[in-house]
Amino acid sequence: VATVAGGGGSGGGSGGGGLDGFGAFEDLTQQLKGMLKQVFGELQLLTCAIQSGANLPSSYSVVLGVLALARMDVCAVFPLECIFDEFDYHSKLVVNTVWPIFFGVWLVSLYGLGYFAFPKAKLCREAILQLLFMFFFFVYTGVTNILFGLYECETFVDERKRYLKKDYSIDCDSDAHKRSELFGCLMIFVYPIGIPLAYLAVLYMHRYKLSCAAYKDMPGGEELSLDALYKIRDKDPELAHLHFLFYEYRGGFWFMEVLQCSRKMAMVAVITFIVPGSSTSVALSMFAVLLLLGVYAYSKPCLSKHDDTMLTISQGSTFVVLLTVLMAKNSEGMPEVVVTLLLYLSTLVPVAACFYILGSEYSRYRKNTELSKALEALEKDMGAMAEGDDGGSRSRDWDERRGAIPATAPA
Repeated sequence: VATVAGGGGSGGGSGGGGLDGFGAFEDLTQQLKGMLKQVFGELQLLTCAIQSGANLPSSYSVVLGVLALARMDVCAVFPLECIFDEFDYHSKLVVNTVWPIFFGVWLVSLYGLGYFAFPKAKLCREAILQLLFMFFFFVYTGVTNILFGLYECETFVDERKRYLKKDYSIDCDSDAHKRSELFGCLMIFVYPIGIPLAYLAVLYMHRYKLSCAAYKDMPGGEELSLDALYKIRDKDPELAHLHFLFYEYRGGFWFMEVLQCSRKMAMVAVITFIVPGSSTSVALSMFAVLLLLGVYAYSKPCLSKHDDTMLTISQGSTFVVLLTVLMAKNSEGMPEVVVTLLLYLSTLVPVAACFYILGSEYSRYRKNTELSKALEALEKDMGAMAEGDDGGSRSRDWDERRGAIPATAPA
């Protein structure tokens, strides 16, 4: 405890780090990871919210095409329907649900090979597990949206038939679609339900350390600051493979990533199943976002105030997107330029806020680095003065250096 806390705790205290600052470049990179993770996850959810039956501006379709990369939608990136003649939504479902499973099995195989063939390569195995958790985090929202879209049918009274809203060439009462629905039910237990349960299982097994209670109970742990406890948790080798799932949250919110996955699943489900394509589903989604916005603003689950800020901004952007979709559905006379502007703003504001915060904190990191170098130079000069080496000139030099230090610098 003393070793890890000594290396991390001092950086969290005097170096300007801690829960809200950056004492070292490592803290800055971790802040970058946390913000990009939040922005990336929220952009995935935005694409699902936007595609809810409204007549959106054609110019925004380019943005939706780019955001398909965020959803990890292989079929939206590669034009498979142009290569295969009978490629429909059923084929898209199979491709987007099967390829992540194969990639996950490949990662698990690499982990098993490393465990038996290279038992000392523990860092590599931990990196593989981190990549596995990270990969399914990124594919979760896109695959959930595709799975739920399989059950969204539209009834045509004239023909007395139901067709799939995602692909009107598919008859919802056909045998092929019924088989796809059975396959979709199986994949729902694998993705929308299975991934959060898997996250909860692995996090629950390590909750004693994730909550920092284990470090407080160690000899001398009660004297450690909260910053030092989180530094110990961040460097704990037993938690290295779970680092992606907890590193940005406080000890009391070790389960937060599970709630985030559940929130995304619930949002997609509301848009898809509760009066799909109507203003009611959009309004209910807006109410849920507004409720979660208040919960996040009150609880502040993140270690860094900047992560909490980005969480609030992302939720606010989702609310504005849903509001824009609702306005586009019910305001026929609304100018298209207004809808376009609101969509672009709600999509780009989280990204711009992320880079603004990172830029300001990087500037702060540079100033702290320069201040540390100046303090080191002062310590050397004072040590030389104590030894009586050219005391007069050293004293004058020390006075000059002291005058260059900002008044807000620590003594």
